[in-house]
Amino acid sequence: MELVKCETVDLEVPASAEIVLEGYVKLDELRTEGPFGDHTGFYSLEDEYPVFHVTCITHRKNPIYSTTIVGKPPMEDAWMGKAVERIFLPLMKLTLPEIVDVNLPVEGIFHNLMIVSIRKSYPGHARKVMNGIWALGQAMFTKCIVVVDEDVNVQDIGDVVLKVFNHIDLSATYNSRSARWTPWTTPRVFPTSALRWALTPRANGRPRALPVRGPMRS
Repeated sequence: MELVKCETVDLEVPASAEIVLEGYVKLDELRTEGPFGDHTGFYSLEDEYPVFHVTCITHRKNPIYSTTIVGKPPMEDAWMGKAVERIFLPLMKLTLPEIVDVNLPVEGIFHNLMIVSIRKSYPGHARKVMNGIWALGQAMFTKCIVVVDEDVNVQDIGDVVLKVFNHIDLSATYNSRSARWTPWTTPRVFPTSALRWALTPRANGRPRALPVRGPMRS
């Protein structure tokens, strides 16, 4: 990639860049910003943020300004989020090879809900996967994680709801932990909580197969 020197700062930028904003930030200077309409479909609260002082703007002839429109989902970023889901799945499997598939539903705004299917091999395996996911970079912001067996199609929300709410036992499958505050979820005075449900079948603490039931007849 060809690089060129900036006009006012001692940095280099790609020569093919559409638009370049040059400037500086003072670490001790903050100003109030917001509230803003966010990708969640709700307004994020106003808060103090660093100030970027622009010293120069350069651009190509007839530059293209890439952007997305935020609002009540699904919006343009919904498809970007689903692409991220598919791109990062193989990387997640490198760290957690027991993962079969992952679904970040558009309605969950991606970081609010993650449905994971795993090949369970021992009691507590789902909890191990959950904690592993919360240790994967920005996956730490995931509010709710639902773990199911590998025979559940996580891309089929109907199948997930059927299996989860027929087999749920909150006394055995529910855990919660405190999580970091994020500006697009809740006010700063109310730190977010993270929930995890492990819906992999077990008997006496050991994995077991669920009996197959036929359709109900009237």
